[in-house]
Amino acid sequence: MRQRLFWLISRSAIFLYSKFPLFGRIRGAVVIIRRDDGFVAVDRSDGLGLCFPGGNARPWESEEAAVRREAREEAGIALRSLQFKFRFESSVFYPVTTSVFEGEGEGRSAGSWEGKVLIATLDELNLRIIPSQRPIVDYLKSL
Repeated sequence: MRQRLFWLISRSAIFLYSKFPLFGRIRGAVVIIRRDDGFVAVDRSDGLGLCFPGGNARPWESEEAAVRREAREEAGIALRSLQFKFRFESSVFYPVTTSVFEGEGEGRSAGSWEGKVLIATLDELNLRIIPSQRPIVDYLKSL
């Protein structure tokens, strides 16, 4: 039931903000966490595919604080270390500037209403990553 509610809220928010970006470009942050020869990913409940843990920063929040909060909420991971890697802009769903971090942390949950947590290989990410996070997979492939 909660996953269906997330689907509805997510799809509605994407549609509305893509048409009416009242606050301009949204600030977002995601974290790359390497685990077991793969990467921690969330298989989104809204059916858009896989994504890295992360999300939108609140107006008063730094990107680092946002990604620490989101990693805990979405994946049950408390980040011990965090290193900024790069930043990119996307307008795939709505206008966003995403800060990408790499981190290490402890814990792992079965997921949240936003999706199921899993370990994805780079090949799986390449096939199923949500379009707005494609630059992150391209970065990982270039290493």
